[in-house]
Amino acid sequence: MIKSAKVIIYDNNNKILLLTRSDTHPKYALHLDLPGGIVEENESNEFAIKRECDEEIGVSINIEDLRLVKKVRLPSISRNLFEIYLNHTPEIKLSWEHSEYSWTSEEEIKKMSTTKDFDPYFNMLIEYIKSK
Repeated sequence: MIKSAKVIIYDNNNKILLLTRSDTHPKYALHLDLPGGIVEENESNEFAIKRECDEEIGVSINIEDLRLVKKVRLPSISRNLFEIYLNHTPEIKLSWEHSEYSWTSEEEIKKMSTTKDFDPYFNMLIEYIKSK
């Protein structure tokens, strides 16, 4: 079974970090995204998020501050969505996987609709924010 984990990062203004996948990304090119990805063998969900944040956005996070908010388990994949609140707005250094980023309010995300064309994690984000 494939395990993956992504994180909703809130800054000190209660805004959420949204990434835009690069046009060369192999899946969901140019779609909105969250930091995270595949959990490697012998790696916890939390450590995978820490590793992916370092790689994708150049931000180091404390895994003890992560909170699991949604989990979807399918026959072939387990998707885990976490959140973390930071006491600052970090400087973002994007890897090749993403071309842009923005800090977005929950109100803006609540206006979005889920669609089968989105990355399943982005749909999870929208559903979670609307349920708060």
